[in-house]
Amino acid sequence: MSEIDDLIDLLYTAGYQANEAVDKLVIKKEAALEPLIAVLEGKHPIPSPKPSMGLIGQVIFFVRSIVDSEQVAASARRNAVRALGGIKGERAIEALANSMQTDSNVPVRRACVECLGSLADPLAVEALAAILDNPLARGLHDTAAYSLMQHGDLRCIPFFIRVLDNPDRMNYKPLLIQRLSKLRDPRLVDPLIRLLRLPGFQWNVSTEAARALVILGDPRTVEALVEVLNHPATSGATQEACLEALAKFGGHRAAEGILQWLRKIIQTPAPRWSDSEENYGESDWGTPMHVLRLLWGTGLNSLKRTGDSEAIAELDELLNAAPAYIPHE
Repeated sequence: MSEIDDLIDLLYTAGYQANEAVDKLVIKKEAALEPLIAVLEGKHPIPSPKPSMGLIGQVIFFVRSIVDSEQVAASARRNAVRALGGIKGERAIEALANSMQTDSNVPVRRACVECLGSLADPLAVEALAAILDNPLARGLHDTAAYSLMQHGDLRCIPFFIRVLDNPDRMNYKPLLIQRLSKLRDPRLVDPLIRLLRLPGFQWNVSTEAARALVILGDPRTVEALVEVLNHPATSGATQEACLEALAKFGGHRAAEGILQWLRKIIQTPAPRWSDSEENYGESDWGTPMHVLRLLWGTGLNSLKRTGDSEAIAELDELLNAAPAYIPHE
């Protein structure tokens, strides 16, 4: 039996022996290619215990192969995926793409997706795009789409629009929004505007949506930012993000929106608490007073940065009208 045959048999084991076999098979390159594909396609039989497995290893392997032979074979296929990913090349990618679509074991198929995603090869990218069109592979769509996103392939966008519109899994959406904004795809504008309008307790998502909309630079965003900024249910963090975004968009409409917000703060009735409690009470607008103080300065600076001379000319009037509990600067 050749060295490659011995290494192929070790793919069916677990732990360090399988890992060492994968590394050595990668070094063999073309010589190991077809035997690895045979394992991946399920054409290689589960071997009998080998002395190279050690006495305890032989016993464990023998028991596993009897109790759960399918898992032993699936483990070997996952190891073959790793080795083929190290060898690379058109033949290896073809075999990985085929198993990604047809293997009966979902973890093996997912391993194929992850492996193809790690390869900077146009053939691998095409295979990942194809899996998104397969309705029978929905469990793999997320992994394939993330891989496409990492390669800058815009065919992942329809999948991620559905994710952004899904009310579940909010915790990981801020990071997803950051990554998607780098693709600068205009199809993201509408779902991001919908996220911008989320209730105040989901401020971590809406603030990232505001920042991403600035990167996309769509003019429709300004109206949405003004609407959210002046909505009474908007959190302080989202108000701040909207102010920063409007300052970066600039222009008359952005300045008007900020002026509207500043006037609303001025018109907010003075709190009914003592000075010591005032910092922690809420205004009738629903925003804590100490947050309004901080946001007031952000609003003034944002108004100046819009570059709208007509709006900036009203600053003195605003400052003179500011109530005592708002900083006059």
